[in-house]
Amino acid sequence: MVTEAPVIPEYGGCELGGAYGIQLEQDIASAGNILVNGNTVTLNTGGCGGGVLRVTGWPSSAKATIQGNTFTVNRNAGADKDYGMLYYLDADDLSNVVFGANTLKTNDLACALIDWDGATNFTASLAGCQAPYAMGAGNGPGNNSSFNVTGAPNLNLGCGSYAVTTGKINGVTKKCGS
Repeated sequence: MVTEAPVIPEYGGCELGGAYGIQLEQDIASAGNILVNGNTVTLNTGGCGGGVLRVTGWPSSAKATIQGNTFTVNRNAGADKDYGMLYYLDADDLSNVVFGANTLKTNDLACALIDWDGATNFTASLAGCQAPYAMGAGNGPGNNSSFNVTGAPNLNLGCGSYAVTTGKINGVTKKCGS
C-alpha cells in the first residue's frame, strides 16, 4: 500500500507525479524479460496522486510481462489535482510489454495515463476498471503517443492541452490534437 504525503522539501510538497506502487525504468530493462506477477498494490492518493504501476523510459527492445496482479486506486477526500492512475506511462515504447489478466479497480479519473514525455504502442485490457475516462493523454508537444485498449468502461479519452495521441478504445479510433 502506497500513500505519499506532501512533505518533500525538494519538490515543495509532493514528488512530481506522486507516489508509485511498482515502477519499471530503463535502468532495469537490461535485466531482460521482466515479470511483474501476483502482486496486490493499492495507491491511496492522499494529497499527491501517483500511479499503481509506472513505466518510464522503457526501451522498445526490452521485454516485460505484467499479468495476474491486482491494482487498486483509492482517491481519498482532499486529493490534489494529481490524480491516481492504475497505469502511468511516460517516455516509453511499449512494443514488447505485455499487459494481461490484471484486476483493475479505481474510483479516480482514468484507468491509464500517458504522461508528458509520451508513450507508444500501449496495448492492454482495461477490463474491470470503472472510471470516467478509459485513457488520459497529457503528453507534451512533439511527443506523439499511441494506444490500443480493450475492455474499457467507456470510449472516453481525456486530452491535455498539448496532447497529440491516437489510438483505439474498444475498437473505436480516438484522437487528441492534430
